[in-house]
Amino acid sequence: MKVNEGVYKQEQWSSFKGLLHSGDINTYTVKSITKHLTRKYTKGIVTDSGVVKPISLAEENCYVN
Repeated sequence: MKVNEGVYKQEQWSSFKGLLHSGDINTYTVKSITKHLTRKYTKGIVTDSGVVKPISLAEENCYVN
């Protein structure tokens, strides 16, 4: 459900692994979470044409190709 621009609320259901970890597989828990979306791409540099240049990691420093 949209709350504001870039802010959404949704239900988060436990996975089967999460149920086993909680120790009570007969009680299924549902949490309400709020997501804040920035729409900022952080895995590379987006050029004006839309092409993404990857970020390279060197041992001494980080640089962009």
